[in-house]
Amino acid sequence: MCDKTFCKEVVAIGGFVDIDEEYGHDQDGEPTIHETTYFCPKSMYPAPRVIAVSKKLSAECQKDLISSFGLLWADYGACANRLRSFVEHFLNQLNVSRVSEKGKGLNLSQRITLFGKTYPNHALSFDALREVGNRGSHAGVADFDDLIKCYQLLRRPITELIDKPHEEDALIAQRLIDKNKRKPPP
Repeated sequence: MCDKTFCKEVVAIGGFVDIDEEYGHDQDGEPTIHETTYFCPKSMYPAPRVIAVSKKLSAECQKDLISSFGLLWADYGACANRLRSFVEHFLNQLNVSRVSEKGKGLNLSQRITLFGKTYPNHALSFDALREVGNRGSHAGVADFDDLIKCYQLLRRPITELIDKPHEEDALIAQRLIDKNKRKPPP
């Protein structure tokens, strides 16, 4: 159970423990043992959220992200695949076409290219997630550090394209202007 008073969430963690022992001698020549304990989690429920899950994301996107958090501790390849699915569903949420002008179905790479015409910086991030996801899907492997970087790459597009804080900030600013603007004398 979490010991933070605001949390108290019960979490189940499975994995293994490894203890390294180093034998030596102290300054008096007496034998010493120094133990270092390593914990390696392999599953967690509920899994910690690596990034915030916006309430403005579609149900499919939210499901993909939340599922990926659990897979991060159990199966890197499956986690990478789930992040790739997130990109597909994210593009769906943004109404990026699934078919070409000729009516032919577009693969994810083609959809990212189409999306990139409007959002080139985000397209590069999504292409990176696609590549990591493909490796996870086809080779069944992914690197933990790469997955963490994928989550990092997701933060900005979610914030800028879904949460859109700049629009909310503009609304707040306009309300303040309207409320506090000098009124002409009667």
